[in-house]
Amino acid sequence: MYTNHLETVPALVAALPRLWRSTTTQDIPDQALVLLLMKDTRDGWAEIERIWVADEIDYFDPFHAKALTYGTTGTRAVALVVDIDADGPGDSAHEHVLLTDAAACALSEHGASLQAAYVTRGFGAKEPVWSLDTDQFIGKVPLFPAATPHPVYALPESLIARPANSLPRAAD
Repeated sequence: MYTNHLETVPALVAALPRLWRSTTTQDIPDQALVLLLMKDTRDGWAEIERIWVADEIDYFDPFHAKALTYGTTGTRAVALVVDIDADGPGDSAHEHVLLTDAAACALSEHGASLQAAYVTRGFGAKEPVWSLDTDQFIGKVPLFPAATPHPVYALPESLIARPANSLPRAAD
């Protein structure tokens, strides 16, 4: 099977709607928490084993952590907060941190750890993307090129690993 290596977080954001639609008929809402469970691979890349979308951002239901991890081998997760009302780093950061902290605590109960958290305003080209862990702007969502049918998506370790200068998390 073809592996699509997504080298940046904005590229990941651009690919997520297609990846999610390969598992369901629903779109990712304008306000959502997207959780990616990562399966370790080799050569510095980790494969996305499962994606789960929680369709609200003001409350985290622990069921989402169980649904993400059930029957999987991945132990590391990446979170993406989608918030159409957020304009950039620091905007609604407190609420986003509370949400990802709740997710991190629930994931830890199921043997997975939340490694990195990112925020975007949306999936369209040129939407901003920033790190919730460092509160730094990362880039803008690119146009996503046509992909091969049913590709495997992989992220480099650098996007999964929690930054050394990250803000503290309640699950730590």
